[in-house]
Amino acid sequence: MKISNNKIQKILQSYNSQQVNKKDTKTSRLSKKDELKLSTEAKDFQTAMKAVKKIPDIRQEKVTSIKRQVETGTYEIDSGKIVEKMLSNVELDKRI
Repeated sequence: MKISNNKIQKILQSYNSQQVNKKDTKTSRLSKKDELKLSTEAKDFQTAMKAVKKIPDIRQEKVTSIKRQVETGTYEIDSGKIVEKMLSNVELDKRI
């Protein structure tokens, strides 16, 4: 078998093209990045949560008003409303 310079060049060219293809696949893998896409519902929820976090836990004006009423003796407790709230939390219809 006779190996000529021409055959060697063809072999080297095919080898080099394989190396270039390997490099291209490596760089294409490296250039891909993870992505996160949020739905519109998730964005709305996020906006609502930010708004809720801005609201203080204690309504100071209501606390001040009730303190004033207690100090002056004008604060009245409506037992009917208390019972209504207690029974609404029990949810008797759902248990039956």
